[in-house]
Amino acid sequence: MNGHEAFKRTAKKLHEAGIESARFEAAQIIDFLSDDAEEVDFGELSLIVERRLSGEPLQYVLGMWEFYSLPFYVGEGVLIPRPDTELLCDIAIDFIGDKPLKCIDLCSGSGCVAVAIDKNCPAAEVEALEKYREAFRYLERNIELNRSRVTPRLGDIEKAGEGEYDVIVSNPPYITETEMKELSREVLFEPKTALFGGEDGLIFYRAILKNWLPCLKEGGMLAVEIGYRQGEAVSELFRAAGLSDVTVRKDYGGNERVVFGTLKNA
Repeated sequence: MNGHEAFKRTAKKLHEAGIESARFEAAQIIDFLSDDAEEVDFGELSLIVERRLSGEPLQYVLGMWEFYSLPFYVGEGVLIPRPDTELLCDIAIDFIGDKPLKCIDLCSGSGCVAVAIDKNCPAAEVEALEKYREAFRYLERNIELNRSRVTPRLGDIEKAGEGEYDVIVSNPPYITETEMKELSREVLFEPKTALFGGEDGLIFYRAILKNWLPCLKEGGMLAVEIGYRQGEAVSELFRAAGLSDVTVRKDYGGNERVVFGTLKNA
């Protein structure tokens, strides 16, 4: 089947199934299968479309997704990189610049944040901490895929941190108990451990401040991704922990997305 006909059929099936971004997803699927060839294997296409129609996220179906203009392996057991998270990288990269600072990415998952920072801050030393072995395997693969210098660490943010860092970043689980009940079936394919942040969605921010803030050097920055209604609550936690210049930054959609602050001299 030629690529144009395959695209039309795929877009039609996805649209009829109620997938809002049917044409975009169809284009991604055909691009993945065609590999610059004019023909698309109908059998492969049918299998991929069947998986997508079952509710499996497109990113898992394809097995790879782009983040910060870099490729990342994704699949069952790891959170899918999302464009909104690129703001967290922007803030860290702007802070680090070309300085030889030490940075750690907590709850690293696929490693997309750590790798993006590393590739854009060549003088920095970047580590990535991940608790779950299934996600950790993706972290290691993505470091290799991108020829990154990130050091992967298997560990738990709910235990006391080790080391000293100029920058600590994290996109922790932050979905509340109520919000978990409202998630789409596609999101529910992703690991609950990467989504659920406790009853109020804030338990991992508290853990980071308790266990990892002591690892932040004076003058250093802590930056975290947040849910779109958590700006005030997380800012209050930051200030209560002694951070200064606490700021909430909105993403391109106008939603609160990142809170960051610095640790100044007493």
